[in-house]
Amino acid sequence: MVDPYPTNRVQPYYDLWYTFHNGFLEFNAWLVKRALKKQQDLVLFKAFKRSDISAAWLPSPRNITRARLERRDLLPVPIHFAFSSGKMEDWSGWAKEMLFENGFVEILRAVGILKSVTVSQTLQISGNVECLYRLVRRWCTSTHTFILAFGEVIVTLEDVANLMLLPIVGEEDPRPIVLTSEERATLIALKKVMRRNASASSRSWRGEYNIDFLTWMGYFQTGEGKDSPYERAAFFMAWLSKFVFGGFLNHEIMAKCIPLAIQMAEGVKLPLAPLMLGTLYHMLGLLHFDEILNASYYIIESHVCLSLLQMFAWERFYPYHSSHVTTGKALKEYPMAKCGYTSGTSQLACS
Repeated sequence: MVDPYPTNRVQPYYDLWYTFHNGFLEFNAWLVKRALKKQQDLVLFKAFKRSDISAAWLPSPRNITRARLERRDLLPVPIHFAFSSGKMEDWSGWAKEMLFENGFVEILRAVGILKSVTVSQTLQISGNVECLYRLVRRWCTSTHTFILAFGEVIVTLEDVANLMLLPIVGEEDPRPIVLTSEERATLIALKKVMRRNASASSRSWRGEYNIDFLTWMGYFQTGEGKDSPYERAAFFMAWLSKFVFGGFLNHEIMAKCIPLAIQMAEGVKLPLAPLMLGTLYHMLGLLHFDEILNASYYIIESHVCLSLLQMFAWERFYPYHSSHVTTGKALKEYPMAKCGYTSGTSQLACS
C-alpha cells in the first residue's frame, strides 16, 4: 500500500496549493481542481524547479493539522483561546502598590523583569482569532515550526525576549530548585493560603487545592496577607501564572510556580524566556493532538499564549501588519487608554 504521506527527500520546494492573499494564507482551490482534471497527484509540497542545491527534507503532513484538514482526514472545529490577554484593574492596582514598596523595584531589576511587570499593568491585546486559527493549525510537531507557503517560520528565544521582555539567561537552573529551610517555610505558608481560600469543589484529582486569580489578589492586596513576609512571593506567583504560563486552567494560581516565585522574591534571576517558549511549544503540540483525538466532535480549549502569538504575527507578516489603521487615526477615534476593537480595517489593537 502506498503511503499517502510522502516523506522522501525532494528538491527545494514551492507550495503551489497556497497563496498569500490580503494578509492571510489561503488554500488555492482553483489549482487543486485543475490538477484533479489532469489526474495529477495531490501532495502538500511540489518541487518548483531543479537546482544544484542539495535535496531538502520535508516534514510529514501527519504532523500538520492544516494538511490533514485539506486531505479531509479531519473536520475543523472551533478553538477557544482561554489565555486571558485583557487588562485587569485589580492587577494594575496591586502592581502599582508593589512598585512603590521599598526595595521591590531593585528586586525586579535584579530578576530582569522590571519592564515586563511595569508593562503588565496596562497591557491589553485583542487578538484576531481568525488569523490565529490559521496560524496555529500550521504548527508542525516534528520541527516546532509553522509551515507556510513560502517556507518555515519559528518563534525563537529572541522573539520571546523582545516581545514579552523576559530574561533569556539566569543564575539558577529552574528545574531542580533546592529550597532552604526558610524558603520551605514560605512554601508551606503559601500552600496553606491556597487551601484555606479555595473552595472544596476546586480540589484537583491530585489532591491539590486551586485558587482563582482574583481571590489570590484580594487576599494579599486588601486581606489578611497584605504586608505579610511572603507577599512578594505571592505577587510573583500571580505574575507567573497569568503573564508567563497562562494560569490554566480557569485562570487559577499555579502551585507549581511557588518554588520559582520564592527564588525570584529573593532576587534570583531565572531564565524565564526559555520556560515560556517551551510552554508555547508544548501548548501548540497539545492543540494539534487534541484536534486529532477530538475527531472533529468537540470544541477545543487551548491555553496557547494569545499575546505572544498575536505580537509575533505583527512582527513577522508585514502585509498583515500594514493593513491596520495608523496611529493618528486610532488616537483620533479612541483614546489610547481605552484602545480596543475599532471599526473599518483595524482588526487588532493594543495599549
